Amino acid sequence: MLESVPGWVVDGEAHDGREAIEKVALLNPDLVLLDLSPVMNGLDAARELSHIRPDVPIVMFTDSPEIADVALRCGCRRVVSKTKIMLLVSVLHDIFSDAAA
Repeated sequence: MLESVPGWVVDGEAHDGREAIEKVALLNPDLVLLDLSPVMNGLDAARELSHIRPDVPIVMFTDSPEIADVALRCGCRRVVSKTKIMLLVSVLHDIFSDAAA
């Protein structure tokens, strides 16, 4: 879905939070999208990424209001519901617009 947005490129994908942290260090992305995973969950990854790369916006996928609250406290800039995935492009546009302002 994100590859279809003109000018956007998906640089990498990770299977868990630990791999996401490694890929962020390797690929230097403009944005990180996280979900929960069994090895190192997205909340732990968000917490670590927000410390080592505070300049990179993090977005979390979840349908749980409790996890959404924790995600925002862990450094995620936004949370997107898995049931409203079509809002993702709009949310990402907002993040990049805020950064440019």
